[in-house]
Amino acid sequence: MSDTAARPVRVAWTLILASIGAFVTSLDVVVVATALPSLRAHLNASLSDLEWTINA
Repeated sequence: MSDTAARPVRVAWTLILASIGAFVTSLDVVVVATALPSLRAHLNASLSDLEWTINA
């Protein structure tokens, strides 16, 4: 396979992997944001503790 023929395949895989990475990151943010009230209640966490959870 020549370089010019392989280029569209590489571009497609790069786009697919970048999209999966963006989706997983978004999913992680949603899960953490949903769990914050429960974390605060069960761990008696302060607002600054929750900020550390979000930033980590």
